[in-house]
Amino acid sequence: MNSKYASMRTIKNLQLVLFSYVFDESYNTASNPNDTVCRIERKMTEQDLVVSTPYGIFETSNCQSKYFMYPNWTFAGTQRYMNTRFAKDVRIVIETLPFFTSDPDYVERRLVRYHLN
Repeated sequence: MNSKYASMRTIKNLQLVLFSYVFDESYNTASNPNDTVCRIERKMTEQDLVVSTPYGIFETSNCQSKYFMYPNWTFAGTQRYMNTRFAKDVRIVIETLPFFTSDPDYVERRLVRYHLN
């Protein structure tokens, strides 16, 4: 078997794994009252999605954070999402953020300028 093609298949399989599983899990707590606010899962989604920003058009991969809100913190729903879209050699081009746990609205930031030092 040609090792070049075996390597390509391995890389493709690794990409499928990276874009299929939760790679990070954490908890967010409030200091007063001492309570767990949510559990957060992060995974890669939407590989090679083309998006448009004021700066240009990019092929991106999305890092999605899914917030599972605990009962005392479900003012805006039981699940909230944060999406961070990355483009190769540019980094973050679009970011969608839940603003507050009590506010159902989201804030979206898009790349306007880009400069390399």
